[in-house]
Amino acid sequence: MPERPRGLFDAEYGSGVFVKQTDGIPCDLLFRVRPNRKLRLAPGPYKGRGPHPKRGSIFRLSDPTTWPAPDEEWEFEDQKLVPMKIKRRGNLHFEDAPDRAITLLRVEQLKARKTRRDPGVIWLGYCGEEKLPRRSALWRQYLSRYVVQHWYRFINQSLHWKMPQFSTPEQGELWSALMMIASWQLWLARCAAKDNPRPWQKPQPPEKMTPGRVHQAMGGVLAGVGIPASEPKPRGISPGWSLGRTRAKRIRFDVVKKRPKETNEVKKQAQTLSQASP
Repeated sequence: MPERPRGLFDAEYGSGVFVKQTDGIPCDLLFRVRPNRKLRLAPGPYKGRGPHPKRGSIFRLSDPTTWPAPDEEWEFEDQKLVPMKIKRRGNLHFEDAPDRAITLLRVEQLKARKTRRDPGVIWLGYCGEEKLPRRSALWRQYLSRYVVQHWYRFINQSLHWKMPQFSTPEQGELWSALMMIASWQLWLARCAAKDNPRPWQKPQPPEKMTPGRVHQAMGGVLAGVGIPASEPKPRGISPGWSLGRTRAKRIRFDVVKKRPKETNEVKKQAQTLSQASP
């Protein structure tokens, strides 16, 4: 039986809307939660009157007075992140998604610089079928998301992932697949590439060259490898576009936007209401 997949998401996805809309997808969710969010604890027992409660008391991440005692707490020494302290609380939920239980992890670096790149505390939410074991190392998997984020930035800035404007989704998918192949080629060629640093960069040994540094020195690798094709030979004047063949314009598709533009009528109504209000 294949292992159940697990998706890693940043803080933009740590909300009840995202958790609710992914209810039918067979995938476990591990996402970051913003420190200004609020969740709900498990509802209390039924009091015998009215509807059964769906939401418990408020759990504010920024207010320690609303935190109940953690279900589990432990400290340990990590090889890369130095002393760590983790608190786990289960059976929480977002206010607009009471049917999906969340396990909340408070991951604290005791000797962090408490900056944007080295935060002291991060909150992680887990929503899945399996119950987390005691002292679970699930939080370590979230660290791999940063590597993927840097890769997206590299292919966007250096390999020009978003520069071409394709006409069909199939062409865009093929171009994205070529980005992965090109990234693997840069990784495999780091031992064969000779570092070609910029004037402001320090020379690096082959084992420490990043894909960006290999990309700078890829011209020397390609010159040494060569190509199997022979040199082009002149074949006379090109025939060009054949007579009688019609030219078809490129198909233009509408741009998909998150929020549609307001029409002039809606703007006029909003202006009228604002002027009429005291």
